[in-house]
Amino acid sequence: MGKSGFYVTKVLDKKVSYGTIYLILKNTLNGFIRPSFSKLVSRYSIVDNPLSSEPLFTSKDAFEILTLKEETDIKEKVTLVGNLCTTTDVIAEDIFLPYMECGDIIIITNAGSYAAVLSPMQFSLQEKPVEVFLSTDGKMIYNKN
Repeated sequence: MGKSGFYVTKVLDKKVSYGTIYLILKNTLNGFIRPSFSKLVSRYSIVDNPLSSEPLFTSKDAFEILTLKEETDIKEKVTLVGNLCTTTDVIAEDIFLPYMECGDIIIITNAGSYAAVLSPMQFSLQEKPVEVFLSTDGKMIYNKN
C-alpha cells in the first residue's frame, strides 16, 4: 500500500525571498504529513541515511514530485512549502520543476499508506482534502471526510 496512491495539491501562491522561489501549496502537512516529516527527519539526522521508522519515515527520498504541467525547456529551482503557519510545512527544497504558476497541480507519490490517518487535518481549521479511491473496475469512490 505504501508505494501506491498519489497526493494531489495545487499551487496557491508563488513568492521569492532572498533568491529562493517558494511554491506555496494547499493542504500539505495537514493533508499528507509524511513528506514534511521525512524532510524534518532528514534535516536533523546525524547520519546520511536514517533508518526507516514506519509509518512516519520510510527514507530520505521516498516521494517523487510530479506535475501536470507540459514539459518545457523552462525549469526553475523551487522549494515546496505548505500554507500553514509552521516552518515544518516543507515538502521539498531546491528541486527543479517546470515553470509553475498559481493553480498548477503538484503530485506527490507514495501516498497510499497512512496518508489521511496520520495527518493533522484539523490544524489551523484548514479544509480537509478529499480522498478518491479507484476500484479495479474503474469506479471512483469519494471520501469527503
